[in-house]
Amino acid sequence: MALNAWDECTNLWWRLLEAEEDLSIAKKKCEEIQREKERGRHVRAKRTEAAEDDLHTASLHFLHLQQHLGLGHDVVCIASAFGALRRHVGRAQRQMGHLGEKLGLPGEVWQKVVNAALPSLGSE
Repeated sequence: MALNAWDECTNLWWRLLEAEEDLSIAKKKCEEIQREKERGRHVRAKRTEAAEDDLHTASLHFLHLQQHLGLGHDVVCIASAFGALRRHVGRAQRQMGHLGEKLGLPGEVWQKVVNAALPSLGSE
């Protein structure tokens, strides 16, 4: 069970980072198009629609991950998503600590293993 939580945290961490990056890229594309329009430049409708579709898709993907993390937000909330992931990592660390105790491993060695293996979220 502890190893499954460990794998899930690592998987969620990578998926959340990827979703955040996709969302950032899509937002930048939409902002760039908006700036071009404000400067009076013609922007093809197809390009605008593609950028908006990318933003919508990235937002839905991030919302799906938020729901997977147990958040019920209807809007993208990056801080809440990473906060929820921190709680998942904390639970996995406790489970791994209990496993280490059952196996009789020295606490300081086991803590180094857990810190190296689980995602480090710092203050993101």
